[in-house]
Amino acid sequence: LGLAKRLNARIFQASTSEVYGDPTQHPQKETYWGNVNPIGPRSCYDEGKRCAETLFFDYYRQHNLDIKVGRIFNTYGPKMRPDDGRVVSNFIVQALSGADILGGIGQLECATVFSPVQAVLDNEVGGMMRQFIRVPDVSEESLNWNEISKIRAGGHFLDSPHTLKFCRDQHTPKAFLRQDRDGYEAANRRSAFDQAREMALESIRNAPPEGFLGEDAKHEIAQVVIDADQHILEKASSHRGAVSVV
Repeated sequence: LGLAKRLNARIFQASTSEVYGDPTQHPQKETYWGNVNPIGPRSCYDEGKRCAETLFFDYYRQHNLDIKVGRIFNTYGPKMRPDDGRVVSNFIVQALSGADILGGIGQLECATVFSPVQAVLDNEVGGMMRQFIRVPDVSEESLNWNEISKIRAGGHFLDSPHTLKFCRDQHTPKAFLRQDRDGYEAANRRSAFDQAREMALESIRNAPPEGFLGEDAKHEIAQVVIDADQHILEKASSHRGAVSVV
């Protein structure tokens, strides 16, 4: 900051969504001050970024320094390691590998990573990716050359019984609306996020009091949490100077 002041240069801070802590507002607006625990195990990171933002804005107010602050959420790009451990890379790798659960323990540890709206969007993208990598059914019945050979110029077989039978399992996105420009404008420029938010709220409203999970699934999830806690404890105790974790 001092160097930028002396050189009259613009300076950028790569901040983080962690400045919001455990937010009670979704999605977070820049005017939201956050809900941060100052003495938690990750507080050094959260508070460090918040302190940096404070210094940046102090220099802006006192010295009119040209500052830019970006609160980066989840990003990905070229050369990112598949085992990076972040949500986006985990999601892509697990979708490509055919995993049924698109998520990781990180989603349970950090509230800024997961939201019902994001879950809807992830499900949409995951469904499309699984469709792309699915091995096609190549058989006499699925290809149905007899029906295709009957189609003439200008005809189609989209509404035929065969098409309806074999294409009903195709994933049809509901949040990512395939609209032309006129339809997009007529819908007041409704975004995929807006649609996903409405779908998430509808699911929450219609959810049964007992939830959607059966007892077996609840037991399996509880065991996953127990195993994850044990792993965290073992990892913490392996570090020098580790303290007891309550």
